[in-house]
Amino acid sequence: VKRRCRVPVMAMVRPRRSGFAYSQEDLDVMRRDVELFGEAGADGVVLGVLTASGEVEVAACRSLALLAGGMQKVFHRAFDVTPQPFEALETLIELGFTRILTSGQAPSALEGAETIRALIEQSKGRIEILPAGSVRADNVREFVRATGCSQVHLAPIVAGEDPSTRTHPRISFGVALDSREGAFGRVDETAVREVVAALRAA
Repeated sequence: VKRRCRVPVMAMVRPRRSGFAYSQEDLDVMRRDVELFGEAGADGVVLGVLTASGEVEVAACRSLALLAGGMQKVFHRAFDVTPQPFEALETLIELGFTRILTSGQAPSALEGAETIRALIEQSKGRIEILPAGSVRADNVREFVRATGCSQVHLAPIVAGEDPSTRTHPRISFGVALDSREGAFGRVDETAVREVVAALRAA
């Protein structure tokens, strides 16, 4: 990716799906992943570790942040299930994180706009707030005005299709929610371009 892209690359460090309270073995994998991403030239790592009750797991996050060294350190949407987001913000600043990915603890960034604005105001430039969650070309300008944010996160995915498994459609090789073996997700380039165009026209 670094050989092909001119933009900064952030690498996700997440050992499994479903939650963010990790075992010691999970954390060992995460530490090794941070090291490998650094060796591969990643500009930053995206991670988050919580306690069983949803607070930022300070010791684990500090260890991973220190290991990341000069790379950017992004706390992902685990932030959106922390019980005290404004306290969590201060904790992450203290731990040296450079950015927080958040929908404002709401199903979408638009619904969480008020909280996102409050987080941006509280951060006072000490950490970046990166809003995420259903930001699209038809709402991005309204959203930027409502929050005062300087950046947005996009994840427009469209269905791709690999025809190689069509001869035996009843065979499945995994537990994906979409049981069609030939189906996969890919970035919707058109949707990304539309959001960029909308922002440039703002």
